[in-house]
Amino acid sequence: MTRSGHTRCSGSQAGLVLAYLVVPSLIVVVRSFSGGRFLEFSPRACSPGWHQAYWATARGSRPRLRSVKVATLVNVLATVIGTMASWRWSAGFAERRC
Repeated sequence: MTRSGHTRCSGSQAGLVLAYLVVPSLIVVVRSFSGGRFLEFSPRACSPGWHQAYWATARGSRPRLRSVKVATLVNVLATVIGTMASWRWSAGFAERRC
């Protein structure tokens, strides 16, 4: 424990959390390159067909643009709110030290 009463996260714990968050995304990426008619894991053949079909359709362009706009807005808001929260949190620790 640290002086403030909080435990520190070890590198192995952080690695486990990172793996827990990243591995499912990697599985989806691998599955998206399957050459079959349906998504399957472990793909028998490697093909960018699913990606080509997705980008070739014109009817999906408006939803893709909307998704990019929403993702950008959420990213900016999360960064601003997270930064303000971290400043307040660290200021609280500075006040307790004195």
